[in-house]
Amino acid sequence: MKYTIEFAIQKIMKSLLAGRLRFTNNKKCLRSAKANSFTSLFEPDMHRYLELVTILEGKAALQINSRIIEMCPNETWAISPHTYHCEGFVGKEKTYTLLWAVIISRGISFFISEHHSAKNRQTTSRLFVESSQAKPLWEIGCNPTLSTDILLQAKFYSLFLTVCLKGLNDINNHSSTWSSNQQKFVQQVKDYIEQHYREKLSIAEIAQFAGYTPNYLGILFQKYTNQTIHQYLIEVRLKSAQKLFASGQHQIKEIAYLVGLDDSLYFSRLFRKHFGKSPSEYASAQKCT
Repeated sequence: MKYTIEFAIQKIMKSLLAGRLRFTNNKKCLRSAKANSFTSLFEPDMHRYLELVTILEGKAALQINSRIIEMCPNETWAISPHTYHCEGFVGKEKTYTLLWAVIISRGISFFISEHHSAKNRQTTSRLFVESSQAKPLWEIGCNPTLSTDILLQAKFYSLFLTVCLKGLNDINNHSSTWSSNQQKFVQQVKDYIEQHYREKLSIAEIAQFAGYTPNYLGILFQKYTNQTIHQYLIEVRLKSAQKLFASGQHQIKEIAYLVGLDDSLYFSRLFRKHFGKSPSEYASAQKCT
């Protein structure tokens, strides 16, 4: 069965309103399935943002660190930031459909992922909902006490449901056309890069965050920016380095590290190519101004 993003968002809202949100970092919420019945689709990985996931159809399970959790209908799991996890199927049934909600500071990215025995996991529907409520929601989602603090959970529910309602309203008003939604999504990826460029950020990690394959994400990103993701990441790092040189408080090797590049020689080559001067020449010029 094909599910619309509108139906899926309504389902996750009902799950929260029914009090069926479970937290992966709350031991009281965890229950284990038989590990030998679980087949993972990916290597466990962790992210820097809160993810919510609910099952729409079939049987699926999550691996949370070393624990296997079989998902139940009408239940939503909140996967805490920096938690190793992956999805997979349990038993002989190899077909399932999930709704994921990725919460970042500008909005929520909703996407439906399907897995069929005959083909790999694929994203079938997507909606990015931009909202002024997203930043406080994202901040609460990153708070490690969310799973146990009832008042914090109440604020989280209120903000999350508000953004969901905005998304449903956008759909009903036809304001989220596929093209405009793609552009918002690319901006979402750019924002993610700008927030995390100081870290060891890979294209594969960005693609996982986006819920697309690296190849498709690269095509989509270049379509709206005329740059590859790698080019944009380098540009953000070098512009940040330029500002650090202007402060006159850091050495070249230190600046390279601060913008996410451990290799100072590689950093120097990139800097010269981009600005037409070596880092030392640029730093000297800054001192003279």
